[in-house]
Amino acid sequence: MKKSVSLFLSVALIMLLFSSCDGPAKVKVNGVKTDNEIYTYFEDRLDDSLSKEEKEESIKKSIARYVAINSEFNNRGLRLSSDEKTALSSTVNNLWHYFGSHYDEIGVSKQTLFNIETSKAYENALLNFYYSENGVEPISEDSIKAYFNENYVAVRLVAGYLFNVDENGATVPMTDDQKNKVVDSFNSVATMVNGGTSLEEAIVSLGESTEIRDSLVHANDSGTLPDGFFDAAKAIETNKSAAVSLGDYIFLVQRIDVFNEEFGYYSTYRTDCLKKMKGEEFSKIIDSWAENYVAK
Repeated sequence: MKKSVSLFLSVALIMLLFSSCDGPAKVKVNGVKTDNEIYTYFEDRLDDSLSKEEKEESIKKSIARYVAINSEFNNRGLRLSSDEKTALSSTVNNLWHYFGSHYDEIGVSKQTLFNIETSKAYENALLNFYYSENGVEPISEDSIKAYFNENYVAVRLVAGYLFNVDENGATVPMTDDQKNKVVDSFNSVATMVNGGTSLEEAIVSLGESTEIRDSLVHANDSGTLPDGFFDAAKAIETNKSAAVSLGDYIFLVQRIDVFNEEFGYYSTYRTDCLKKMKGEEFSKIIDSWAENYVAK
């Protein structure tokens, strides 16, 4: 149901969204001036190939969306949990550590960055609320878990190479005999793990520099892992290990239960999973909310 922003923007919300606006505002939302640092943040993210008019229109849409998300979060009486607040603080500190000098240069303060990231956390909270058991369009937990189980695979892995590196740092193809020895050693480790030896103990034979990597891999995004990794890992029986060769790389892969509470993947990535299921649909819902907030 559409509502006029003039009726629902509380004093606290106005302080959150529109404070620290020195001088004339570049954009007003429903007649209320917005913080120019918010304008600068969204302007900085635009492609330089856009025309001045296109940039201005995009910034206004982003600001209207930003106001809509914050307003809907407050109007529905939602609150961030302690864990969400901790994660938010960590995210902002990390972003400021790596990009703070850039934000300083363009005139975006850490507080403004915090407000932006808070709005993103609000959007996630709204997503979870909207599709919760008591939400607007409930999705059962079993449905989310079924999607998670089908589209993610959890593994512990050790990576190896099927090539050599010469004294100049250039890669040199292995001979067939060399490749076979590497493959045999990885197969041997897989056999040991399947026989009850811990992965930590079994990989000692592969060399001192060998490291175990714990990963959650999505069907459509294997990250830094090569194409085909998801399907190869998914083909391994849960709680079993196998050696997997993909191009110039070989992996010792131990597949674990994707819901293993020791790793906490489901609780950590549940929102990300819901985004993949309903993100496009929910984005359109936010767009409909934003229609109540006229930026000009």
